[in-house]
Amino acid sequence: PVKDIPGTKKNSRSRIALLALLLIGLLVVALTVAFQKNIKPAAKYIMPTQNVKKKNEQLVELIKHVNDSSKAFTLPAKGILLEVADPIVISKDSFRLNGNGAILTAGSLYKGAAVIINSTAKHIVLDSLVFENFDVGMIVQKNNITLKNIRFINCRVPVQYLLSFPDSVVSGKFSDSIFINNSNFK
Repeated sequence: PVKDIPGTKKNSRSRIALLALLLIGLLVVALTVAFQKNIKPAAKYIMPTQNVKKKNEQLVELIKHVNDSSKAFTLPAKGILLEVADPIVISKDSFRLNGNGAILTAGSLYKGAAVIINSTAKHIVLDSLVFENFDVGMIVQKNNITLKNIRFINCRVPVQYLLSFPDSVVSGKFSDSIFINNSNFK
């Protein structure tokens, strides 16, 4: 009969543990390699950044023309979608914006107005624009704006008219005849 030699059980257990760890490591490496081979390039699933950059560039160009000394600006692309995250403030003497059917839409987290016409502006013309998904489409502080072919889609308040009465007594009444609807012409 062969007697157990002390330390052989301990030595065989450590060999089994080492072998098990080695097998687990090889399994992890094999699964990682197999997983990497099955992954398709992510570029096919991501939206092209050219269109996003082009849209952002056109919004930046619009804001630049609103803030500089130019009197008019025409958006180049017909029906382009511009996502607004901050209000576009117009405070010039006169400015004409021809939108060519451009759609100004609210950013996913933006809850403010798309356009604010400052009281310092004198004659502002907005033509062929669509305001979509804004809480307030535009804020006007006096009758210094002309709207042509403007659509408000899913805007809670299309045009908000702010009145300011600094330290004065006011008498009179309000009239709701600023805008003409196409149904009035039939």
